[in-house]
Amino acid sequence: MDSRIERCRKRSDGAEQFSEKEIRLQIRKIDRQRARFYGDTTGQTWGDKRCYDLCVNTTGKNIRELVPHIAAMLKQPDP
Repeated sequence: MDSRIERCRKRSDGAEQFSEKEIRLQIRKIDRQRARFYGDTTGQTWGDKRCYDLCVNTTGKNIRELVPHIAAMLKQPDP
């Protein structure tokens, strides 16, 4: 949660200052909405690792910098 809050602060560019509590509540609200939508459209449980082909922990990482590495990994032929 801490890394998500930090990412939200960086993305806001200081335009609006929200308290940590407000950001945390908004993240939880969005998570509930995403979980409901995912469940309604797929019939599966959002966040269940069995429903994903690839899981990447982005904590402390710059997501834009990870993309080329993941793309290169996917371009490699299967063993």
